[in-house]
Amino acid sequence: MKFEFKNIEKKDWDILLDWRNDLFTREMSVNSNKVTKDEHYEYLEKNQSNDNINQYVFIYNDLYVGTMKTDNSKKTSTTLSYTINPKFRKKGYGKLMMYLFLFERNGVFLCKVKKTNFASIKVCEWNNFKLKSKEKSILFYEKIIKK
Repeated sequence: MKFEFKNIEKKDWDILLDWRNDLFTREMSVNSNKVTKDEHYEYLEKNQSNDNINQYVFIYNDLYVGTMKTDNSKKTSTTLSYTINPKFRKKGYGKLMMYLFLFERNGVFLCKVKKTNFASIKVCEWNNFKLKSKEKSILFYEKIIKK
């Protein structure tokens, strides 16, 4: 079994747009609007030029399983967001991806989850994130790693 994270490249953008616009993905996302190709490309270009943001594809045996985005705009914490390829849902890859991503990292990590997104709540809890606060329909999770 080979797992890896690679930086998102322009050749990946159309696949990621399909995942982003998947109906279930949109329902579980904080922003549930459908995204046009132009909006998606603009968003990814903006992120790639921002030194505080990194975006990765999670690969298992050459198959694209998910994405992980880090936002270090806040100097005291890193905000994480992720997506799982619709073909790989309900197989434990979200938990595994988060675990492997955080495995050798230090710091304060935050996840913002819709309260109806039970799969992401399980990912956070399985990876020992603690619920820090609630705001309307959003849950805020935190994990502090000190090695």
